[in-house]
Amino acid sequence: MNFATLEQMALDTAGMVRPPERLMVHEAAAKYRFINQPGQYVGQYDPAKVAYAVEPQECLTSLDYTGMIFVGPAQSSKTDPFLNWVVHNAMCDPSDMMFISPSAAASRDFSFRRVKRMFRQNPIVAARILPDRNSQNTIDIHFLAGQMLTLSWPTVNELS
Repeated sequence: MNFATLEQMALDTAGMVRPPERLMVHEAAAKYRFINQPGQYVGQYDPAKVAYAVEPQECLTSLDYTGMIFVGPAQSSKTDPFLNWVVHNAMCDPSDMMFISPSAAASRDFSFRRVKRMFRQNPIVAARILPDRNSQNTIDIHFLAGQMLTLSWPTVNELS
């Protein structure tokens, strides 16, 4: 084993025991999330552009709440709080997450069109994903810190 390999192992181990960065969900998104949707928005996530979504994102990490419902009209950035929460989870607060779509097809579509696209556009966040032999898996995304993001649909087994 050469010195470079030992040095990388030490750096990787140090990263695993480093305390998490203390940021709110919208702060983590502003720091780590780049959005590339030509014709709509291209640039770093800016909470000021969707100020109505800041408070629901703060509820996601608050110990004062056990749930949060965010309702709004079509095409009004309602998905962004979830994607920002995934970024926050990967970068600041590792824990398991589950996203429920109406059907298996909708879950697969959401995985490819929104979640995996977000990872492709944000290599710093994507670097936190565990390299996997099955990269086409659209259901579970495993992270280096041990947490898992599950994209599923309502079945008796999933919701029990």
